[in-house]
Amino acid sequence: MGIETLPPDCSTEDIIRLMHRDGACVIRDMLDEETLSRLNADLQPWIDRSETGSDSFSGRQTKRTGGLVARSPESRPVITHPQILEAAESQNASESQSQNQGESENASQSESQSESQ
Repeated sequence: MGIETLPPDCSTEDIIRLMHRDGACVIRDMLDEETLSRLNADLQPWIDRSETGSDSFSGRQTKRTGGLVARSPESRPVITHPQILEAAESQNASESQSQNQGESENASQSESQSESQ
């Protein structure tokens, strides 16, 4: 099964659903050709300098190029695209709420254990 491609008018819920299910998603035509060309030109020198993985875990043909937001001004509009930010903020709020609920449950269990001793 490949990574599912969403239409450009997809919902935040669609993005989050696929991120949970597959760990990734593709949004078709999210960037116009001009933006994509500028992004590719800006990133290519950094990708060219990146080494491939040294073992099968990191991927012998895989290049990992970090720090792209700091290195590439053209990547910033992609990262701050309203649709991406909305999905990230929604996901962060959901995870924060789940974490807070887990902490509350742990605190309640600890209090119950203390009271029973």
